[in-house]
Amino acid sequence: MKTKHILNILKLLAEREHQSLDRHGFGKMSEAICKPYPAEVISQRYLYDLYRKSLKKIKLGVESSSPRNYQIDMIAKHLGYPSYLQFESYQETKVSPILKACTGNWWSYVRANAGEFLFKAPVRILLDESTNQVKMEMRTKGRVFKGLVHEDIGCLTSYLDSGNGKKLAVVFKLGNTPVFELLQGVFSGISSAGDPISGREILVRETELTFEDMHWKQLPLADETTEPRIRNYFSVYGQNCIKIREVSSFTLSDLDLTGA
Repeated sequence: MKTKHILNILKLLAEREHQSLDRHGFGKMSEAICKPYPAEVISQRYLYDLYRKSLKKIKLGVESSSPRNYQIDMIAKHLGYPSYLQFESYQETKVSPILKACTGNWWSYVRANAGEFLFKAPVRILLDESTNQVKMEMRTKGRVFKGLVHEDIGCLTSYLDSGNGKKLAVVFKLGNTPVFELLQGVFSGISSAGDPISGREILVRETELTFEDMHWKQLPLADETTEPRIRNYFSVYGQNCIKIREVSSFTLSDLDLTGA
């Protein structure tokens, strides 16, 4: 087993349990792992010692470690992996250089489903070093959406979850370029009224502000502070917003032209 991955899985465990990497934190982590079992399968001392020994080996340049398979597998399973070997295999997977080129801060623009407005939302795409995964976070009005990012058939894809019932799926076109300043794509989700909706979405790279200094805004479609090409892109409602028609009977009569 690689020492750096053992250290990473302990850091991931601390992040998952919202604990610090100290004796108290490892005590709480031990309690969380042992909760489903009648006996203490992994102790506070075991976790704390494993962490200290791994740190020491990293400083000395020792690349390999040999912790007991049973305990290290228990940690991996607590984090949702079938085994520690699966976790380590995932750590060794190379992240696409194209996805790496997408990391950074972005502004998301979509046209409102109702009214002459644009929604401008902060987005960040980052490589999580502890899990070797690319993640996306988007802040909207009162919600924070998070999800893993993948590269599929020349597109960036992510399924974003707010944790309180609202979810979004996004797809953006990628290409073979070292720098992305703009990503064009689409989103799909559920409206506040509980209806399926979708539409076009763009991401515009932000190079000056930190993610913490970026804030969600609702802008008039004609807002003069918005780049004219962005306003023009979203100017036609039918090209940017898709929603289903009124549902009443759940039969073909719902497709009648009346009220189209």
